Amino acid sequence: MPRTPGSWTVKWFDDIRDDVVFQYPQVFAGPDMVASVGARTEGCKPGELNDNANLIAAAPDLLKACKGLVAVLMDCPGTFNYDPAVEDAAAAAIAKAEGA
Repeated sequence: MPRTPGSWTVKWFDDIRDDVVFQYPQVFAGPDMVASVGARTEGCKPGELNDNANLIAAAPDLLKACKGLVAVLMDCPGTFNYDPAVEDAAAAAIAKAEGA
């Protein structure tokens, strides 16, 4: 699955419009912007923009971890005691992340 390579990080920016300062996070992979979480997000609770940006930045690592766990579970059936719905949920999350 092609995606922007590299470690994703969150950086905060100020946007001044009509003498009002809006702060918003953007997600970067090196010098390349991957996502902007939004400068004018009305109704967001305190910290939501930061939490959303952190989740986006963690997405490549979460995808890699999910793929690794599903691979282990499929390679070692019956070895681990877990709810099969967990494997299904991980597989669904991987498919969603890959646009399936």
